[in-house]
Amino acid sequence: MTQDLEVEKPEERLEAEEKQKCITEHDAPPPLPPPREWKKYYVVISLVYANFWMAASFSLQAPFFPREAELKGASPTQYGFVFSVFELVVIVMSPIYGKMIPRVTPKFLITSGVLVGGLACCAFGSLDYVPAGTTYIALAFVVRIIEGFGAASLMTASFTIIAATFPDTVATSFSLMETAFGLGLIVGPTIGGALYQASGLPVYHGQHLNYAVYEAKI
Repeated sequence: MTQDLEVEKPEERLEAEEKQKCITEHDAPPPLPPPREWKKYYVVISLVYANFWMAASFSLQAPFFPREAELKGASPTQYGFVFSVFELVVIVMSPIYGKMIPRVTPKFLITSGVLVGGLACCAFGSLDYVPAGTTYIALAFVVRIIEGFGAASLMTASFTIIAATFPDTVATSFSLMETAFGLGLIVGPTIGGALYQASGLPVYHGQHLNYAVYEAKI
């Protein structure tokens, strides 16, 4: 009788394990499908494109704005701060946008950043029609501050999406974004100087509008 009990115990244990396995497999959620690689690369290309043109459009005015500002009665200190206030806004707003991401989606930040930044670029190109003096300087400050809001929104959301899309290669992905931004800073003044030399600010204004349209497509 003792031998029969010893033989039955392993069988009962095996049967119980099989039942538990069936219950676990039945209750477990279905496995997630693997991410589509083409979508991931599309995200990278779109963000690289947006950051490149953002940097280019925000740096177009570097070759000619000092001269135009002096013609409007601005001092070097004043138009120098017009340049630097853009980065000041980016520094201040980037952490704030980072705190907002759990409440608003990165897609919303990118869309709003591109729209705000593009329209501000168009407005900056229109400053040539503003009367000289305090009005010109004040509007230049306001427009550059708005550009900073748009740039900070786009940059913060871009890095968030890249980190979520490529968690295993965050460093490489971030360096790619920074490379695109740096290339934009190189290309932007070159394009701006060429356009200004060719036709003056009206062409510069129209080119900003083109950049806004291109970025809005993303």
